[in-house]
Amino acid sequence: MELHDEIEHLTRYTLHELAVCVTIAAVAKESAKTYFKDTLEPVNEETKKLLDKIDVALFLEDSDTLISKWVFINFVAIYEAWTSDILRAILRKYPQKLKKEKEELRGILYGGPKGVTKRLQEITSIEMGNIPELAEVIRLKAVRDILLHNKGIVNKTYLRKSGDTKATEGDKIKTDAHFLLVNCCIFNSFVIKVSDELVKKYK
Repeated sequence: MELHDEIEHLTRYTLHELAVCVTIAAVAKESAKTYFKDTLEPVNEETKKLLDKIDVALFLEDSDTLISKWVFINFVAIYEAWTSDILRAILRKYPQKLKKEKEELRGILYGGPKGVTKRLQEITSIEMGNIPELAEVIRLKAVRDILLHNKGIVNKTYLRKSGDTKATEGDKIKTDAHFLLVNCCIFNSFVIKVSDELVKKYK
């Protein structure tokens, strides 16, 4: 398979995976609503009184937030897999693009979002700085980290990694359905634009 064909194939697969995640989130949300409705349906007066004291909407809102959070984390994993696969494909074709004999792909990919972006630009010789979504993709990878490791609460590490000038230490990242859809669009757009540039370069 030619390199440009492989890049197109990897990109189509990635966009499909992102779309599947959104579908899963929608289905999971509806399933959660049905589950809570069926499970918490009052069966007698005593149960009804108990449920009157519980804000069922809170359960549903928390479910939506949790679903969106884990689907978003998967977005970032899918994007990182795409980046890794693209770099592997290019370096298999052009192994001389590695700076040093001992430099490994693993070392490149675990250098932090800004470092990975820089090496991707160096290896591919495409200009990514003009892609508007780049800063957001870097920020979103940092969002994933604090969702996993700091309960979504902004800290100094997030501010340093993300370049986010609107957040303040102690803020909590809101992960709802809107957050999910907006960020899916960002990843989709960025992957398509980078892929288009790579296909033009290697075709």
